[in-house]
Amino acid sequence: MGIWQIYCGAKGISALKTAQAIIANPNNSRQIINNAETAANAPYKDILNQALTAKDATHKVAAQVVGGPIGLNPYAIFPVTCDFACHRKRGSAGGTDYGMPVGTPVISAFSGTVTHIPNAGAAGNEVKLALSNGYTIVFMHLSKFAGKSGDKVSPGTILGLSGGKAGAPGAGSSTGPHLHVNVITPSGAVADYTEYVKGVRA
Repeated sequence: MGIWQIYCGAKGISALKTAQAIIANPNNSRQIINNAETAANAPYKDILNQALTAKDATHKVAAQVVGGPIGLNPYAIFPVTCDFACHRKRGSAGGTDYGMPVGTPVISAFSGTVTHIPNAGAAGNEVKLALSNGYTIVFMHLSKFAGKSGDKVSPGTILGLSGGKAGAPGAGSSTGPHLHVNVITPSGAVADYTEYVKGVRA
C-alpha cells in the first residue's frame, strides 16, 4: 500500500477512494486515475488561470485577481507555510514555501531561460528561471517538468507541476506538498522572492 499511497500523493488524489473505484471497475483503472487527478486539481488550475487572464500591457501578471493583490507573485493565492525568515531559522539558505496540492501548475510571472535540474538533492526536481537582469528564480520539489532545459519562456508559461509529497519522485527532502521559491541575485546570494517582486515594476 505504501507505493500506491506515494503514487496517488504524487498525483494529488485519494489513495483509498481511487483504489475503491478501481476495484469496482478494474477495466477502467487508467481513466479512473485520470478523472480523479483532474477533479482534485481543477479548483487550483481555475484560480491560476484567473491570475493569468488579468495582464497589463507588458504582460506582467496584474495586481488584482482572486484573493486580492498579488502583483508579480501568482503563488500569493496559496498559504505561506514557511517564509524566508522561517527557512533561515531552520538553517537553510532561505526561501518561501507555498502550501498547494501536488500537481498544481507552477507558472512564471517573468520572461527568462529555463534550466531543469532533476533530483537536485534536498531540492528534488528543480527549475531555475534565469532573467535578463542577472537574477534567477528557483522553484523546488516539482513533481513534473514542463518543456525542456534551454527553453525561453514568457510570463504565464507553465514551468511544471508542484510536488513535495514526502517520498514521492522529485520531492527531495520535502515533508509535505508545497512549492519552494527563492531568488538568486547576480552576486550569487539567496534572496526573498516576496521582497524581490515588490521592487519589480511593469
